[in-house]
Order: sequence, then structure tokens, then C-alpha cells
Amino acid sequence: MFPANPLVATSIALAQPGGWSMSDKNNKYLNSLLGFGGLTAGLDFLLLYFEDEIVESTSKGGWTFLIPVAIAFAISYGHGNFTALFWDWLGIKAKH
Repeated sequence: MFPANPLVATSIALAQPGGWSMSDKNNKYLNSLLGFGGLTAGLDFLLLYFEDEIVESTSKGGWTFLIPVAIAFAISYGHGNFTALFWDWLGIKAKH
């Protein structure tokens, strides 16, 4: 018989021998996951902290419009890798 409360059932399953554990496979994702998460958070912070300077420098014209475009690509790259590693770390894979 399973308990009526799913949280109790989950905690019972985790406590059983052979229950869920952090495997080496999941641990290999953790360093990269934290690195890309930190990179994304840091870039977001810098973007907001230096917002006035970025707006001032890009309003001068010329090729300075590429500065926010480059920042957006860097944040997107970091966030995309963070998200992919997060789902891999949880063990969730797309159907192929």
C-alpha cells in the first residue's frame, strides 16, 4: 500500500536502498551549471549596473549600436547553456 500523501511516498522511496542519489553523471554537470549560471547572473548585473554608460556610448552613433547586441548575444549564450545543463542535471531529456 502506498501512502495517500505523495510527499510521504517520495520520502519513503528516497530512503529505500537504491533510492535516488546524486550520481557522478549528475555531478559532472554541476560545475558547468553553476559556472554558466554565475556568468549569466554576472552579465545581467553588469548590464543593469552600467546601463547609463551603455546608453550614453551607444547614442553617439556609428558602430556603437553593436555593444548592446554583443551583450545580448553573450547573455543569451550563457543562459542557453545554463538552461540546457539544468535540464541535463535533472535528468530530463527531449524525445528524439
